[in-house]
Amino acid sequence: MNVQEKFLWSLQRLSAILIFFLSIWLVISLNSFLFESYLDTKEWVNKGFNSFLLFILTSSIAFHSSLGLSVIIDDYVHSLKLNKVLHILKNLFALFCILFAGFCLYFI
Repeated sequence: MNVQEKFLWSLQRLSAILIFFLSIWLVISLNSFLFESYLDTKEWVNKGFNSFLLFILTSSIAFHSSLGLSVIIDDYVHSLKLNKVLHILKNLFALFCILFAGFCLYFI
């Protein structure tokens, strides 16, 4: 295992820990708020740091899945050209997910 693989392995573990704690925050936060209408939900998202934490959660999920897909692609795709294409598509999809989450949370 070279240095880059160790670094990516560490990043994946750190993102998993971040997702774990943010998921706990999300469950506690959702259980402590009464959602009766769309306006209540919109108020909760705009309250305090909720939209920022939701963005961090969705971004870390996209990043974590991107790291996991990188391992799968590297282990099971042996064609160098196809490997490179899949990595580019994976990164574009992860970037799209992060930008889409930010766009949606900004306009709520």
